[in-house]
Amino acid sequence: MDTAIFLGADVSSSVDERRWELQRKGYADAFLNPSVIDAVRMAGGVAFCFCEWSGVGEQEILVPWTWVYDGPTGNILAARIMERPRSSNGLTSISGAIATGIDALSSFPRDVRRVHNRVRADLFGN
Repeated sequence: MDTAIFLGADVSSSVDERRWELQRKGYADAFLNPSVIDAVRMAGGVAFCFCEWSGVGEQEILVPWTWVYDGPTGNILAARIMERPRSSNGLTSISGAIATGIDALSSFPRDVRRVHNRVRADLFGN
């Protein structure tokens, strides 16, 4: 495996319940999609970490590093993303989310050639 991807979802107060559900379901559904699983399989597996974030100090890693190699491991990751309640509803600190992603990627337990920090934000009005 040579790829690790940190996924961060905005759960600040500007994200209503409908949009929060859409975000989380979108991430989970990706791991059920055969095209995504085929790409992951062709890459030899990919590690994912899923975090929800809002204000300063309000970042929570809901799913620690999880290796996805195939459909069954994609199903496990999708279920883990969906199983927890919303973690926060505070202010918005995208810098805190990025820092959490950098920390998670820095502490990844294996050597990888590619790392990605994917933080989704609702920055309307900020």
